[in-house]
Amino acid sequence: MSGTSAIPPNETARLVAARAYECFDSEPEFEFDALTRIAAHAFAAPIAIIGMIDSDRVWLKSRLGWSARELDRSQSFCAHTALSLLEPFVVEDLSADERFMSNPWVTEDPRLRFYAGAPVVDRANNALATIAVLDVRPRAFSDSQRTALMDLSTAVMTTLQARRNALEISRHAMTRRFSRSSPTCCTTMPAAPHRSITPGA
Repeated sequence: MSGTSAIPPNETARLVAARAYECFDSEPEFEFDALTRIAAHAFAAPIAIIGMIDSDRVWLKSRLGWSARELDRSQSFCAHTALSLLEPFVVEDLSADERFMSNPWVTEDPRLRFYAGAPVVDRANNALATIAVLDVRPRAFSDSQRTALMDLSTAVMTTLQARRNALEISRHAMTRRFSRSSPTCCTTMPAAPHRSITPGA
């Protein structure tokens, strides 16, 4: 949602890490939707999203109050959030910010005015995603709210890791079942019955 895409210096490693979680183009899941509902309620925001940041798009793993499943990264506020690993990226009035005042989401419907997003960061300091709240009116965002949003980003990271672990366990279990049900490649021939041979017979 900005005129130019913001690219972090570790972009190559970040993309590899983000794609390893296999969330892009996946269906909505309750665990992520619960977190966007909490965010929308906690900050009294009409829009809340969890966006996985790909090379040229932001895939909305969960969204509340927003219809599109993905966003163009070059126009995405979330791309800027990926540059801020330790704190939220907050714009209290998008229409007054030179970076975003000409953004189509600001100048056209829904005419967004407020954005606050926290990076979802793995242990290698890769910003994989964001959890964000948006509003159609300018608003302030206090220090305590910023801390709470960062806490939610930690919860998103925990949920991503749990999902990845579950996928790996499921695949391992399927591999074991397949190996047990497959016939062996070599079949042992039954031994010929033993016969005693009597000399002169």
